[in-house]
Amino acid sequence: MKILEANPYRNCDFGDKRLTNRAVLIAEVLKVKYGEPLSQIFQSASDLKRGYEFFSNPKTTFNKLTQPSFTGLTQLAQAMVREAHRAPKNYTKDIAISGRFSCSIK
Repeated sequence: MKILEANPYRNCDFGDKRLTNRAVLIAEVLKVKYGEPLSQIFQSASDLKRGYEFFSNPKTTFNKLTQPSFTGLTQLAQAMVREAHRAPKNYTKDIAISGRFSCSIK
């Protein structure tokens, strides 16, 4: 699914393109080396320092970091609902869609 494959941090709006680029870089590095110490994740001491500076920047709030992910999940949930409604009735009898993001197959 392309929604999940794309880096959602490309759509962050910090008011500074450099911060968005840094968010993308940090996300890519963490995705590849998840669970390792930050000192081993970043290639240089300079990159590690910039990573820490990114998270301490008042422009990089939790809401701004998570908004693109929530938007992506909303789009995914809407696509699932559309697909469920397009399927023939006999295929959808075992699919339950409830709430804003919940979808289960019985």
